Amino acid sequence: NRNKNYFLNNKNIAFLPGSRLSELNKLFPFFQNAYEYLLKFNSETVIFIPTLEHLKPKIVELTKNWKLKVIISSNSLDIEKNYSNCSKALVCSGTASLEIAKRNIPQLIIYKLNFFTELIAKNFIKVKYANILNILENKLIIPEITNSNLNKITFEKGFKKLINDNKSNEEQINKINMILNKIETKNPPFYVAAMRILAYLN
Repeated sequence: NRNKNYFLNNKNIAFLPGSRLSELNKLFPFFQNAYEYLLKFNSETVIFIPTLEHLKPKIVELTKNWKLKVIISSNSLDIEKNYSNCSKALVCSGTASLEIAKRNIPQLIIYKLNFFTELIAKNFIKVKYANILNILENKLIIPEITNSNLNKITFEKGFKKLINDNKSNEEQINKINMILNKIETKNPPFYVAAMRILAYLN
């Protein structure tokens, strides 16, 4: 488990801006805001961006003027090595956030449906969280700012907490590990999660 000194000494952060171009375009302004805060907070911060090969040129273009060191990789071995140096993560979806949770990295999730999709979802979908662990517990274990709640003010507040509140980060990791231990079975974790979600919906 990651202790307080790890969070204090390791300033590297992972940015996961999505696996689809539409996600990247929609949410990248928040990653830009995060970068601008980190630039003022600690100029030695390294930003690691794992991505897919087809999105790499777009991300390189979007970050070309950033003054912090940025590592962009689509190589699985490189990705694992760089994750081990990250003490925090900003994640753009609930699916990717499970991978971050399993690596014991505290995170903030941001996610945004388009306006009309959100209206439909509110009427037909009972699940109110993006992250599967939050869905399973029916409470906010991993911080999320989603849909109409996601704006510059709410984002900056949530991101500053991720960067500065090490006690909250420790609590997040402890709760995540408790949940992961509960759902460990001989079945694959995604199967267990799917069965629990179906039970919750019924």
